[in-house]
Amino acid sequence: YRSIVVDPGEPVYANHLVEQINRYIEKLPHFEGITIDRLDWTRHYNTHRDDGVSWFNDAPARSLHVSWNSIINKIAPILHDKNKVLFINNHVKRLDDIKQVDGIFDEFGDVAASINTNAFLCVNKPLLGWCHNKAAIGNDFDAFMQKHLHLGMYQIAHLPANDHALLADEEVDQLYLDYGQLLKVMKCKKWVLVPGVIKVVGNKAKANIFKTDS
Repeated sequence: YRSIVVDPGEPVYANHLVEQINRYIEKLPHFEGITIDRLDWTRHYNTHRDDGVSWFNDAPARSLHVSWNSIINKIAPILHDKNKVLFINNHVKRLDDIKQVDGIFDEFGDVAASINTNAFLCVNKPLLGWCHNKAAIGNDFDAFMQKHLHLGMYQIAHLPANDHALLADEEVDQLYLDYGQLLKVMKCKKWVLVPGVIKVVGNKAKANIFKTDS
């Protein structure tokens, strides 16, 4: 879309982003945190710089994954020091990208491959999924919601006039009312990573166990 990719590993731009975060905290002290969109840009390489580890098109370069980790190591402590959260929309699923991140807001929260991977990245972090529309739920509303419960994943709130996201209607409203209490008890969930901790007789259902603070 004729976009211009700016490298956050470049000091002048990194300084601008740090200044922006500090300005948010100063001017909007009640905000709860930020979500950084579209980590697919980190697939790119800055061929005008050398990060000392990356090689692209037979030449040294700076990977924007390296740049991401550099800038997030500056931004995240500022936010956390003020009790603000940092979420990301990680089109690229990498463990090293989320070390300083508090949670994931997955734009492809209605795509199985994406939510399966992010569920394992969020063993002890909140995971929120973006559902694009009612059609993405499919014909089996219960299966859709139970899949997210099984993975410990919340779904986006359905609101009137959502921006390319799930809209409210009678059926969707009822779905969230039906599963609201189950979603509520997932608060502060952490996966129980114990072998054989749960077993379903005859494999008639899928099961998972989380522990919570409550």
